[in-house]
Amino acid sequence: MEHSKLIQFRGPEASLPAPLFSFLQQLGSIESSEDVWKAFKSLGAALGFPAAAYIQASSSFDDAQDGTCSWHIHCCDSEGMAEHLPDLPVIRDMLCPQNGCASLEPRLLHSADQNGDMAEQRLRQTILDKIGMPVCLAIPLVSGDANERAVVLLGSRAPALAFSSSLERFGCGLHLAAMASHARYRALYKQEFVIRNQLTEKQTELVSLVGQGLLDKQIAHQLGISFSAVRQRLAAVQHKTGARNRAHLAAMAMRIGLTPDPLLNMAEIAAE
Repeated sequence: MEHSKLIQFRGPEASLPAPLFSFLQQLGSIESSEDVWKAFKSLGAALGFPAAAYIQASSSFDDAQDGTCSWHIHCCDSEGMAEHLPDLPVIRDMLCPQNGCASLEPRLLHSADQNGDMAEQRLRQTILDKIGMPVCLAIPLVSGDANERAVVLLGSRAPALAFSSSLERFGCGLHLAAMASHARYRALYKQEFVIRNQLTEKQTELVSLVGQGLLDKQIAHQLGISFSAVRQRLAAVQHKTGARNRAHLAAMAMRIGLTPDPLLNMAEIAAE
């Protein structure tokens, strides 16, 4: 990261750690979700937190209100870490709160952490040792709807006292970087949907038309193809994306920006 550009700034931003300010400068120009994670990892390492993981909540594909909660490990340091992360109680607590109210408070996890019963404390510390984070900071993240709830873990093998000292210096900055990274990662991850699912230009257009509420006959007329061809393309798109019906496709179209968010349009109308 280049730090030389920081000399032109005067005021509050000059008090930020140089790696953090450089990271924030570059974040907006990063063009892939993978590179967002790499940049965040590099920042954490530069500030003394070399181990990291990023886990996001996911909901039922059929019914977002059915109470089912699971999560997806987007990024971590190794396959071994990915194997043990699902058993870490703090991830369940932050991503799937029992009362439905998400906590936004970061938690410091280490051997002296008294949260939970003795069995849970032993399990937590065993897992943290296995994933190379005997001491770590868990940062809950929320942007958009509940399905975009996530947790970032930042840790190291440093003694707890040294780790706490680093947190006093860089904790607020890392929290800021984690929130900014989460927002940028999610935005790019959605944009990469078409590439990730290998949708063709025609299939992408079809998803957009479904998102606009057009029926099969209307789509066939607009595209100049037969009704059966529309059905065949819909089946192919659903197979590639995992969508089970038109409602899923319409939701996907909105989430990845092929159609506008109606709630935002309503907000604009209300503002007028």
